[in-house]
Amino acid sequence: MRSTADDVRMHRPTLLAFVLFAACQQVGEDGREAVPAANPLAGGRAIYETHCAVCHGDGGAGDGAAAPFLFPNARDFSHGRFRLVTGEGGPTAEALATTLRRGIPGSSMPSWEWLGDAALADVTAYVQHLASEGFARRLLSESAERGETLPASEAREAAARVLKPGATLPAPPAGQPDEETLALGRTIYVRDCASCHGMDGAGDSKPRWNDEGKFHWVRDFTAGYLKGGASRAALSHRIRYGMPGTSMPATAVDDPRELAALVEYVRTLIPEDSDARLVQRRTRLVARKTSSENGWNWDESEEIEIALAPLWWKDNSIVRASVAALHDGESIAICVRWPDWTPDNRPFTDVLCSDAVALQFSTANAPPLFGMGASGTPTSIWHWKCLRLEELAGELDLLQPAPGVHSGGHVAGVRTDVPLYHRSEGVPPVSRGVERIRAEGVENARANERSESAAEVEPNWADGEWTVVFVRKLQAAEEDLTFVPGEPVQLAIAAWNGASGDRGATKSISIWQELVLE
Repeated sequence: MRSTADDVRMHRPTLLAFVLFAACQQVGEDGREAVPAANPLAGGRAIYETHCAVCHGDGGAGDGAAAPFLFPNARDFSHGRFRLVTGEGGPTAEALATTLRRGIPGSSMPSWEWLGDAALADVTAYVQHLASEGFARRLLSESAERGETLPASEAREAAARVLKPGATLPAPPAGQPDEETLALGRTIYVRDCASCHGMDGAGDSKPRWNDEGKFHWVRDFTAGYLKGGASRAALSHRIRYGMPGTSMPATAVDDPRELAALVEYVRTLIPEDSDARLVQRRTRLVARKTSSENGWNWDESEEIEIALAPLWWKDNSIVRASVAALHDGESIAICVRWPDWTPDNRPFTDVLCSDAVALQFSTANAPPLFGMGASGTPTSIWHWKCLRLEELAGELDLLQPAPGVHSGGHVAGVRTDVPLYHRSEGVPPVSRGVERIRAEGVENARANERSESAAEVEPNWADGEWTVVFVRKLQAAEEDLTFVPGEPVQLAIAAWNGASGDRGATKSISIWQELVLE
């Protein structure tokens, strides 16, 4: 009969233990014990349920309502293998909070820095609790499958021992990126790293399987999407301790000089502006007051750059947008620009999806993001698609002749009970319709209220870029969102690239930005 220690070795877990309950407590079937109001986990649980459970699931098993729409998959905490560790064992509370604060570029995990340090500390504690309880629950389940009896207290104690982090590896001293250092770093890179990441750092396209049975790809340094960032400390931790649960192993570079040289060489493969371009940050967008008598003068606006995170990552996903806003005291205009090399507004081609953009608004202080609001905390969405099938009346005649169609200069088989059609030449016009959606969470998506918005839209595609301007009265009788100068509104952007198959929940999104009219 295997012991608890054998089970622990079998899992090879590397997650920080956070044992918060007495050993005699029972592990709940759903992984979520009732947390008394006075319990220090109560605050973290409330934040987690508002912002995190939609992806990671109520019990932290990666099975939230939005999980089927995400790639890479939402992390299942119960496996006990967080990727971004800073020493032997699992991540410290500080390391986990840093991950929450920064997000994980290259995945759908956004930055949560806008929640504030106190909230991040609370949710970090609750995630640690879910991980510890989930891992203990796995030990119990596997013991039961073998016909063994393992007391819940022993499972929790075993999880605590195994998931406890070791000492954090200090960052190596900053190396000098001189010729000698880089030559040494390259030698080590070729020896230990190039077989996966490639001689040029671009990685390869061969998928690899992680310990949870899900596949992933080797990181492309040249694209700049690094889960933990490109700082010397972050790179040294990834090199020395690997990424537990993935195909990235710990690398035995014990000599501080060699580690520093390897870090300096890898840094030369990573674009210097990666964090500035790819890490999501909350920004304040000011809509300046101006006259619109002769049209909106966007030279008077202050444009902000926003990083977008594709929920389902692809090579041609939309990862950035620019947003500007103006108002004239009666109406607000919001201009969104994003790169897209193909305007996907041609029906009946190989492209079956449409380019699109949506603006999501909320008047709450810290509204849910991923779930498009939540029950009792709705968001208002303006959704524009460049190709709307309901506007293509008559375009179906492009597929095959209909009764009464002109053919070869003469009328063949004309019927008197149908109209006379002519084949459409060219491309249908880009849609100028805006759909208004009142959303109350992804789990309630089918019940979302949909109607034509009072907003008007002016779309334009030129030189590989879409520019879409939304204009609406500050107060519209048909809609539940009113813009008041001086009162902040939360604004988020979603964009779809039809050429890459984006549709529905497959899109790129921003985190909340603060919009205020001066």
